[in-house]
Amino acid sequence: MNVLGLFPTPFALLKLNCDPRTYVDYAQNLEHIEPQGVRPGGWQSDFLDLTQEVVAPLVAQIQQCCDGLASELWQLTQRLEVTQGWINSNRSADQLANNWNHLHPGVFMSFVYYAHAPQHSGDLVLEPPHSWNDYCVPENDLAQLNLWNAQRHHYTPSTGDLVAFPGWIKHSARPNQSGEHRISYAFNAQLKPLNS
Repeated sequence: MNVLGLFPTPFALLKLNCDPRTYVDYAQNLEHIEPQGVRPGGWQSDFLDLTQEVVAPLVAQIQQCCDGLASELWQLTQRLEVTQGWINSNRSADQLANNWNHLHPGVFMSFVYYAHAPQHSGDLVLEPPHSWNDYCVPENDLAQLNLWNAQRHHYTPSTGDLVAFPGWIKHSARPNQSGEHRISYAFNAQLKPLNS
């Protein structure tokens, strides 16, 4: 019997060429300036100014990734443009409410850059859009997880990693057990007309 994989979901990974310490320092400074983002478990910034001198080089690298994904993977006739960004800082053993399972409505691709992700700082967990298999075959009834039967993908981040996945994929972050802050920058990319 021939078996085809229908409706595959891309998950992209790249080690960025930038100094993560720059982005840790920026996040920590911004947290002091924007204390309104403090909540149980950590802090979340307001939307970032994507043209700000510290943030702009990071956005430029992510935009290059968008351009490649748009033309080579998706073969889009529109531009995939970075439109929003914010910072999450999670304290050890806590979990921000916004790190529970969610998706990004109206967003084509989501990106996360890990400025500081020590060991045991919490996996990124992604669920497929067809996550109803758990109701038919509970995970404990599977001898081994693979691309065909897994109902979630756990990615263990490292400092300097950039990951990308479709905005319609449910995702969450596991609690940080590292004893240090996990600092990540999240970005959304949306479709825009080529001439805009």
